[in-house]
Amino acid sequence: MQNSFNILPKTKLGKYAVVFIIVAIVLVATINVLSINIDIPTDDTGFFSNMPLAVMTLGAFSYAVISTITGLAAVIKNKEQAALVYLCILIGALAIYFGIAQIVGEITDSH
Repeated sequence: MQNSFNILPKTKLGKYAVVFIIVAIVLVATINVLSINIDIPTDDTGFFSNMPLAVMTLGAFSYAVISTITGLAAVIKNKEQAALVYLCILIGALAIYFGIAQIVGEITDSH
């Protein structure tokens, strides 16, 4: 049995993980482009102060979480060894970390 390390995934779950993280990255890029020229009042600085951007942000976070779970399933269940799947797991784990930090920051913010 030969252990090979590929760049592109071979399994269905690995391919889904890559697609999900690409969708999340595209959503984050779209959020950044759309938020450049938006004037948000200074008195309304909560997460949901701009509902369309908040919904897109939650969508990007959801896709990153789904990509992480799918990538982990591909690695554990199907023994996937593609570099892109490991990159998806890393990016998704970072998104989860920063998402939880954002939620904790919103909850503990006492202005």
